[in-house]
Amino acid sequence: MRFKKNWIFCSVGLMSLLLNACSTDTPAPTPDLDNLATQAVQTYAVQLSQTAQALPTVTPSPKPTTTLTIAPGLTSTSTATQPATGITTADKAVLVLQSPMDGAELGIKQKFDIIFTVKNDGQTTWTRSYKMRYFSGWEIAETQEIFFPKEVKPGEEVRLIMDAIAPPYTGSYITNWKLSNADGQNFYDLYLKVTVVAGNTSTPTETATATPE
Repeated sequence: MRFKKNWIFCSVGLMSLLLNACSTDTPAPTPDLDNLATQAVQTYAVQLSQTAQALPTVTPSPKPTTTLTIAPGLTSTSTATQPATGITTADKAVLVLQSPMDGAELGIKQKFDIIFTVKNDGQTTWTRSYKMRYFSGWEIAETQEIFFPKEVKPGEEVRLIMDAIAPPYTGSYITNWKLSNADGQNFYDLYLKVTVVAGNTSTPTETATATPE
């Protein structure tokens, strides 16, 4: 009977010890924050490296080169070529006499003759197909063109005469004429300047003039 009491007492003591052991709180370990941050950075760096290796390598394409090709026989230049000007025919002329002289005074609607004496200063012969024709200015003559009255060889002269009438208003006037060959090419310029005044004036006379350049 005594043995049983002792066994019971021992069993109760053992159970008490076990309960105390189970009820004892074990403190949780404190996490190392610095170590965790370092591990996170290392992990992120490894992931970036793996991502970069997985991406394909892009090689930029070379820029296209533009080549300007000029067709054979063509020349590129920045200077514009001006068309040729001036008289290109073989016909040459020189003014010898003119009537009236430039600046002569005429009365209103006064009738008079325009006379140009011209010398053939070239190497061609002027035929009757050559003419003097009105070009611009006041139409002072009673005709717009006259043909040469004769054949004019180099060195010879011809008189070209036209009936004219002064303008109906006072003032200064100019009339321009051109000598043309049988092909219609102009080769010499002629002009007349007059002043119309009120009242009577003396009849203009033929006057020698300087040869224009």
